[in-house]
Amino acid sequence: MKNITPILCIFAAAMLLAPAPSAKTRASGNGDYSSSQPASGKVGAYNAVNTVTPIYPADLEARLRPILEERADFRRGAKGGRAAASARNPSISQSDLFAMAKVWNSLSPEFRALYAEATAIPKNFNYYVSPGGNFKVFYTTVGRDSVSGVDTVGYGLSGQPDRWRERRSGANGVPDYVDEAAFALDSAWSMEVVRFGFPKPKAAPDQNGSTAQYCVLIIKSEDYGVTYPVARSATGQAGFTSYVEVNGNWSGREWAGLGYDKRPYDALRVTCAHEFFHSIQYSMVWTIDLDNLSYGWLEGSAVLMEELAFPDINDYLQYVSSYFSNPKVSLLSDDDVYMNSILFKYLYEKAIPGGGNIGIVKAVHDNNLAQRNISFHQNITKSVLSQAGREWAATLNDFHVESYFTGARARPWAFVSDAKLMAAWKTPATAARADTSANIRAYSMGLFMYKPQPNHDDTLVLLISGQRDASASGATWGAGAIVTEGAGDSAGIVHIDINQNGVGRLEIADWNKRSSCLLVLTNAVPSTKQVTVKIAAPGDTAIPINPVDPADPPDSSIRNAKLRIFSNTVKISSRPPKTIRIAGGDILDITIVTQDGRIMDRWSATAAGGEGGNAFQKNKDGSVEWYPAKRDKRPIPGICFISASSTNPVTGKKNVLRRKIMLLP
Repeated sequence: MKNITPILCIFAAAMLLAPAPSAKTRASGNGDYSSSQPASGKVGAYNAVNTVTPIYPADLEARLRPILEERADFRRGAKGGRAAASARNPSISQSDLFAMAKVWNSLSPEFRALYAEATAIPKNFNYYVSPGGNFKVFYTTVGRDSVSGVDTVGYGLSGQPDRWRERRSGANGVPDYVDEAAFALDSAWSMEVVRFGFPKPKAAPDQNGSTAQYCVLIIKSEDYGVTYPVARSATGQAGFTSYVEVNGNWSGREWAGLGYDKRPYDALRVTCAHEFFHSIQYSMVWTIDLDNLSYGWLEGSAVLMEELAFPDINDYLQYVSSYFSNPKVSLLSDDDVYMNSILFKYLYEKAIPGGGNIGIVKAVHDNNLAQRNISFHQNITKSVLSQAGREWAATLNDFHVESYFTGARARPWAFVSDAKLMAAWKTPATAARADTSANIRAYSMGLFMYKPQPNHDDTLVLLISGQRDASASGATWGAGAIVTEGAGDSAGIVHIDINQNGVGRLEIADWNKRSSCLLVLTNAVPSTKQVTVKIAAPGDTAIPINPVDPADPPDSSIRNAKLRIFSNTVKISSRPPKTIRIAGGDILDITIVTQDGRIMDRWSATAAGGEGGNAFQKNKDGSVEWYPAKRDKRPIPGICFISASSTNPVTGKKNVLRRKIMLLP
């Protein structure tokens, strides 16, 4: 669903009858579905932060029945009463649509039947098959839902669907508005199905039971458009049939602020591309409430499609302002769903090397179809790694960091192509304390500002420790910094390595010559986590390890675990001596080289002991530890690189890992 204020409207249908809309709509005030308590029972629905909100089906029915009856009256061709008085098809609020998604099976059969009647395609509408042959566009030129009968142009040639783009002057017997709708829909099909490779949507039957074309209904509405799923395609198979409603009248005051009263075809085009992607999404899910895909994901990706199909319209810019006024918002949640389009534009343009790649978006939908019960977090983590070759935490942090460069701060090398057209979020007004902790919301960021102070060392050292989510695989924290010089006109990005325990370290030399350091920490898991940042002396390596995921995994899991090297910093003079540990699989060899490429030490399974004498120790669990302080010749402090290889004892697969480490005095 598409609206002036962001929403995704999705609710569960029983297996037949009742369509449940996913749409781009304007918000309307039908009230809070949890505000009263009728005599009947309630159903708990989990929201984006995993807390339970009560939903009362009887209360929901009582409030929505008048709206559905009004729509049903028009479907029946009723005269007088509310049907004659209303100028538009009434709409349902975001909260009520979300509620219906969760409690459909608890609603009365009478209410569900009324809902089905209220959303049926009117039998007295005309239809036009699009030039590309993929859509049947229903319309009327009389009554409340009428479109203008002006007929001056057309598209395509009869019987030649590959020529659907060709615009022709002169009447073709079809209203121009319908021609433009058909063109926008054919454009969406060409991009989303042909170019991007998404599956064709599953068409709901028209009034005569035909599914030869996908049905789109033009009505007079308060909303941009709605996509209604109708029924499961077949028992045991994924996907639901659906049809789309789009608005046919943009003359109201509510559209004037966007200029659509004067540019109705622009509004029509973005609506068609947006709603058509919802029809594809419904064909790729197992349950009517769209599985574990978050509403933020579903709507954000649909807004991306409209922006890619018609990039000059920029309808999405109306939504992204809320991100820049509140950059610490939880992304991909059920709140402010259209705002997520800014993240999707970044994923498409910047996340995959080379840019302009739909890979991550498509992979999430493909994975959901292939693996029925995959969680959203597992899905996005897997998809980003497979398509971009990086951790989700690092990618999301790149988005957060680069989103600094918008408006007057825009740079051609950073963020998205429309960055100059966007507002800029505010940096923290006060400097962070020397030892500070903060709770970072799910898929959100924390901002920590540092400026040179008289008591600071010449090298700024920040020690970072983020709370580990034991249920998540891979890295769960991302970190980067924006370092400015002079009056702030010179700004650069510093990427910070954060290990899987959420631990990292940032060092900035010549600190007193800088203007500021804005540390950006990203929590890349779907729940709130705490992070601590400390200013430390250059030789201090006292980085706490979160007890949720200790540095030493259980012995029984080490040989079957992923190859790991930890930690990434060692103080040579520590007593007792500190080590670098290599674990995961059967370790084959380890090599440590200096920054200029000279071999410092090495170890192999066939010639244990290494060139550093007793510097290596193999443990009973199969892991190997390197003690820099035990080398015959003590290493010189500084940056060095460690590479290791191992074989998985179960699969026999060889793994190789290279990591930068810091040796401190």
